[in-house]
Amino acid sequence: MLDFALPQELTNANVNQLLDQILAKLKTVESLNLDCGQVVNIDSAGIALLLELKSITSKQNIKLDLQNVSASIYALCELYAIKI
Repeated sequence: MLDFALPQELTNANVNQLLDQILAKLKTVESLNLDCGQVVNIDSAGIALLLELKSITSKQNIKLDLQNVSASIYALCELYAIKI
């Protein structure tokens, strides 16, 4: 199991670095607990990161559990008509 806490900023400025960090650790785990509780600033790149992680974990049969998802994340998902 991998527990990973996302930072306060989940934007175009840092999503590529975060994706690289997470992917490097996913190689030997069966589940990923992604704590979204600290995220206060998120943009479309942040939502794209969450969707990419959902896709990658699904393909690799890794259980993804999003924890402490904020209202702002849900609001953006609703705006884009996507489900995370």
